[in-house]
Amino acid sequence: MDITLLTERYGSQIAGVLNCWDRVLIFGTLPKICFAAGMTSYLNERRVRIFDNPRFAERYRNELRENAERLAAEAGLEIEFIRKRNFRKEDRIKEVLTRRGERAGLVHVFSAMEPCSTYKPWHDKATGRTFLKPDDGKCLHCYFYFLDEELGLSYVRVPTWLPCRLQIYFNGHNRLAMKLRQRKIGCTLMDNAFASISDWTKAQSIADSLRIQKLHRKLDELATRFCPIYRSLGMSYHWSVDQCEYATCRNRSPPSAAARCAPSRASATIAPAAASPAESTAGRTRHTWRQTTATYGPESRPSWPAPPAADGRTSPSAPATNN
Repeated sequence: MDITLLTERYGSQIAGVLNCWDRVLIFGTLPKICFAAGMTSYLNERRVRIFDNPRFAERYRNELRENAERLAAEAGLEIEFIRKRNFRKEDRIKEVLTRRGERAGLVHVFSAMEPCSTYKPWHDKATGRTFLKPDDGKCLHCYFYFLDEELGLSYVRVPTWLPCRLQIYFNGHNRLAMKLRQRKIGCTLMDNAFASISDWTKAQSIADSLRIQKLHRKLDELATRFCPIYRSLGMSYHWSVDQCEYATCRNRSPPSAAARCAPSRASATIAPAAASPAESTAGRTRHTWRQTTATYGPESRPSWPAPPAADGRTSPSAPATNN
């Protein structure tokens, strides 16, 4: 049975269609010390006793805390420590943005004690070897929320204990909204979808302009600002896309037309338009990758994962991981 897309069936009643990157979550790792054997070798090269690893890491923990305090003070902010498990950082950020406005810069800084990967020293009596073993622990994490002129509203999560795996989040819709405002193109972003855009063609062109090389430079810039210790360690961050979503937004014409367009049940509206693995909401299809879709470092910069077909008929396939 042929499937008729909503954009075909109600083409005259749809004001615009936008295909845009949505939620993107990126991890940054320090390749030389992101695994126990690598950290063991790193300490041995610097003639640091394996059982002195905690003392070695304390220096970098203190530097990261001082850096967070300095950045917050320069922005006129106080670091907010999170004590409640059910605390929603997004709600607090909305409150802050309502007061401060949409100007670029550091918006808010949270800190929280959270689980982290770490290492414990170990001496094998049978072999006489001393080395580090993987371990789980807890350390202070700092969340830097900021409005970036390139990425829009984003955050960087910085653990204050080695090996300091970074987490960077941005949203393609926030990025597009920032770009549209910079170009004086009218738009209304409601939660995570556009209710209106004055120039849909131009908006699509801007949404498609995200380039992996430019993103890589931005990630390096964020690491330098929020986690500068990697330079003291003599390393550079390796970036990997952990999760990314690609969304299709369909904007309907005035309410009267929308009422004629929508069947009595929302589920019936969406079913013909969505590819089988996609998550869908009214007027919106979101394609999701939940595993690492691309990894790259200074020597390896593959292309950005290809978006799914614009008509939503085929499911996107994740490219092979490049480790």
